[in-house]
Amino acid sequence: MNMKKVNLDTWIQLLGMLGVLGGLVFVGLEMQQSQRIALSSQQQERAHKWIDIGAGILEAGYDFDAIMRFDPSIENPEQELARRNFYHASFFIAENDFNQYKNGFLSEFDFQTKVIGGLEFLLEQCDLRLLADYRKRWFSSDFLELINSIEDPCI
Repeated sequence: MNMKKVNLDTWIQLLGMLGVLGGLVFVGLEMQQSQRIALSSQQQERAHKWIDIGAGILEAGYDFDAIMRFDPSIENPEQELARRNFYHASFFIAENDFNQYKNGFLSEFDFQTKVIGGLEFLLEQCDLRLLADYRKRWFSSDFLELINSIEDPCI
């Protein structure tokens, strides 16, 4: 068997390549961590939006639960106004969550439950449907396509 001597330059090149490979692994791990931090930040921001909306409704002295469920039996005109505004806000949040999903900041589970499920719930509010139809002109084509893919329960 003929053993060749490996010169110092070859060892240095090997160590350099291992260093580059180690650096790439480190960068990959850092990117995963940054992605998790971004996902957590987005979730926290969504929670704050809902808390702020709820706090505003409660500070006005309205029944947050009835408004959140879009209870059509609300008879107080001011509370009905809050209900309609909450409906608009819910579409803003749904569209934002849809964009977060498209950009990789919302999990598939959250997309299915919060965006799809939320839109289905919003579209079931037949007495508020004129508001949704009015808003459609400002939705992105992708978001509008998603809305139109949901079976219309008001027909």
